[in-house]
Amino acid sequence: MTDLRVIHLDSSSRYPPLDSNFGSRIQYFIYQNICFDYIQNEITNCRRIDLFLSSADGNIINTYLPLFNDVYFHLYCPTSDSIAVHEALFPQRQRVQVFEEIYLWAYIGYAILHHDFMCLRRINDRNQGLSALQGTLHILLEEVEEAKAGIQPD
Repeated sequence: MTDLRVIHLDSSSRYPPLDSNFGSRIQYFIYQNICFDYIQNEITNCRRIDLFLSSADGNIINTYLPLFNDVYFHLYCPTSDSIAVHEALFPQRQRVQVFEEIYLWAYIGYAILHHDFMCLRRINDRNQGLSALQGTLHILLEEVEEAKAGIQPD
């Protein structure tokens, strides 16, 4: 499962570090240059990288979108009103997703779950893949329950 990455670039340090209950499954960066050096080094070894960044850093998408074919950009906005503005900036929507910031943990969890599904199709040990998928689903369900109760993820 090492050829899939979830990366959170948090240049404003608002979520230091947002790893929730997913631990090391999320790479966390606060500096753009270090983050993109990491991506550049990992891109040849990875099938897919999901990069989460705030709308304040959205201007870098147009720079890096043509360079990184296996990077999917997830842009979180502070309010639902700003979503339409940012969606209009990126007509190549197949690799750019825009959503409201309060759902950041859920979208990160979904990306990790998606990675587990991709791995399940490829690995030889079906039980190992199902166990990883079950663990991720369990964490995601726990966080949904915590959100319902008004508890923020760690």
